[in-house]
Amino acid sequence: MQKIGVEQFSEAYKYAKLVRSKSVSLKVAVSDIEKNAGMTSSSASGYIRVFLRMMDGRIYERTINHEATDYYLTNIYRDFGSLHLRNALSAVDQHLQYYEKKSKNSSKQPKVHVIYLKHLGALDKLGSNIDNYEKFEHEIAKSLKDDSQIRRARLLEAQAIPITKQVSATVFIRNPDVVAEILLRAAGRCERCKKEAPFVRASNHTPYLEVHHTIPLSEHGEDTVQNAVALCPNCHRELHYGIST
Repeated sequence: MQKIGVEQFSEAYKYAKLVRSKSVSLKVAVSDIEKNAGMTSSSASGYIRVFLRMMDGRIYERTINHEATDYYLTNIYRDFGSLHLRNALSAVDQHLQYYEKKSKNSSKQPKVHVIYLKHLGALDKLGSNIDNYEKFEHEIAKSLKDDSQIRRARLLEAQAIPITKQVSATVFIRNPDVVAEILLRAAGRCERCKKEAPFVRASNHTPYLEVHHTIPLSEHGEDTVQNAVALCPNCHRELHYGIST
């Protein structure tokens, strides 16, 4: 049996995302994985199908090793957020239950079970912070779809200083209309370096820019269009952590 290492399953994950987005066919993806990572066609196809079932929260019967399971769960959360991580964890749970019901001689995959519990615990610890972030992302998406006149009318009536909410730390409940307006104004280009966004979001295929407050909210800056700019990640990090000039 072929040993599946990080070179193989990371390549499978990369192509699985492309298959899911319909950027390439399963046949082409399997062929490329064989060529690039030396994975057999059967393994490549299987690892892609496991990813697709994880994303939909459906049971998969084919086993993938615990390192690959950990890699998939970690990157699904990074690339698609906690809702899809929950789907993936549900798929893993169903997979483990399937093997629990098999004969005594079948593996119960204890290492995969440990990985499952690790990610489930991490998701639980993030708790309301994740929910707040996802809710805000959803509100931004809704705001982007609104008529600009309606959004700007809301901005005229909006509270400039955001309210705060006590969770595990103090967070600012930001206005999604401000973010939407800034992203539309930027039109896919960083408003500092003027370069195009470095990539598109996996979740909605929009240019990835980050909205930065010129006067930080923590320093009583206003959550307004006038106090915000859209930045590429590099410029955003430089403003926060670079040497002031």
